[in-house]
Amino acid sequence: MGSLRTGALCFGLVVAMLIAPAPAGAASITIAPATAQPGSVVRLAGSGFAAGATGVVAVGSARPLVVSSDRDGRLRRALTMPAGARTGRRAVVVVVGDDRVTGALSLARRARPLSALGVLATGEQVLLSRTRGTVGVRLRVRGRGFVPGARVTMQLGARAFGSARVDVAGRFSTLVRVPRSTPRRTFVIARAGSVRLALSFRVTRTAPAAAPSPSAPLTPTASGPDLMPSVAAPVIAAAGDIACAPGDSDYQGGSGTATACRHGAVSDLLLTTPLAAVLPLGDLQYEKGGLDHFRASYAPTWGRLDAIARPVPGNHEYGTADAAGYFTYFGAVAGPGPGGYYSYDIGAWHLIALNSNCGAVSCGAGSPQERWLRADLAAHPVPCTLAYWHHPRFSSGDHGDSAATAALWQALFEAGADVVLNGHDHDYERFAPQTPDATSDPTRGIREFVVGTGGKGHRPFRASRPNSEVRDAKAFGALLLTLRPGGYDWRFAAVPGQAFTDVGAQDCHG
Repeated sequence: MGSLRTGALCFGLVVAMLIAPAPAGAASITIAPATAQPGSVVRLAGSGFAAGATGVVAVGSARPLVVSSDRDGRLRRALTMPAGARTGRRAVVVVVGDDRVTGALSLARRARPLSALGVLATGEQVLLSRTRGTVGVRLRVRGRGFVPGARVTMQLGARAFGSARVDVAGRFSTLVRVPRSTPRRTFVIARAGSVRLALSFRVTRTAPAAAPSPSAPLTPTASGPDLMPSVAAPVIAAAGDIACAPGDSDYQGGSGTATACRHGAVSDLLLTTPLAAVLPLGDLQYEKGGLDHFRASYAPTWGRLDAIARPVPGNHEYGTADAAGYFTYFGAVAGPGPGGYYSYDIGAWHLIALNSNCGAVSCGAGSPQERWLRADLAAHPVPCTLAYWHHPRFSSGDHGDSAATAALWQALFEAGADVVLNGHDHDYERFAPQTPDATSDPTRGIREFVVGTGGKGHRPFRASRPNSEVRDAKAFGALLLTLRPGGYDWRFAAVPGQAFTDVGAQDCHG
């Protein structure tokens, strides 16, 4: 491994020295190579950060590493990929001061041409399929997070050599050829309005031995998908415990305070993220879920996402008889009454929305809801399944465990479900995969996320429950899940000004 490590490190140093500065005030990172092998070294380079600041970089669910910027706001860090790491995609998160930049890299067993990913703090990303090649070689340039309809122009150094139009999902892809007059070392620059991302490129005398045919763009393979395949995996967002009542002292005309009623800020965050669905996890409207309060507080904020919302009710919705305000506001989207449980598919995943208000809609073994759940699971034997409801089966938070939902968890576990999402406790908590009796089970266990961070406020944790991996009771935000065929990536996205995040990836049980 020594030669591989040394070669990758030397290449990373070249990338770090050649990375072009980001626009003033815009933090950016470059990850090279963007597709690496387990056991190799990946080089991270950044610019535009606060000068002389210290922060962290995290890759997937691994322990964060300390990183510091120099007096010019630049940073460099070598990241060693574990030799036994699984292949697949990993989120890369850099937090320095008030700047947070999130990119990703892929691990694959098969060697590929060196690629690079550039990411701006504002979310724009550009992936260069290779960072070196002979004159005449073709480069695939892909982008995401751009303004739909924008025109992206390409430069190789100072010379224009291609353009692309951003699609409705904020993505573009184009194939360009390196002209004869290209200097040995230069940049591939993508521009769209004020957005500018530059990635270094080196002209070699001979083609790399691992290079594919010049006419063939990079495509996903079984050994590890490309970072940005032509058909992206859908992303969903989830959070509960959301909108304050208009009469709440912290409501402040809808703007909230630093520590309460931040539902508007969380919804603003979600509006800037391309999403396939939003999962409101109950207690959507305080204090009693009345229709008038839904229209006055929830609708102007989270209601802007109603077109893609797939909600479940919380206990505060039942502050109004039969949760009438909730069912009237959402209509058919809330599922058939009076139970309000339903299921649907997103991409390769099957999602199940359940009602954990077990005093109003029974949750026990043999109940209509539990029998429906088992029938639904049997009718959808897909590799990846996610379920969600309000009251968590396991929680280290103020409310703690909800034994009333045990039968739902049991049915999901027996069917091989992968993920459960909950709210109720006003915090964020991630659990390791576990069985219905809270035994760690990395092979067949269900991973639970408690995401009660939608805006209302926070409450402190009690004693940590078994298998609890990550906890935070200060940040407002939402959990973003990328639903890949065969697996998922997670990232907690906090509102601007809050640095907490949690990132990782896992395969489905299959």
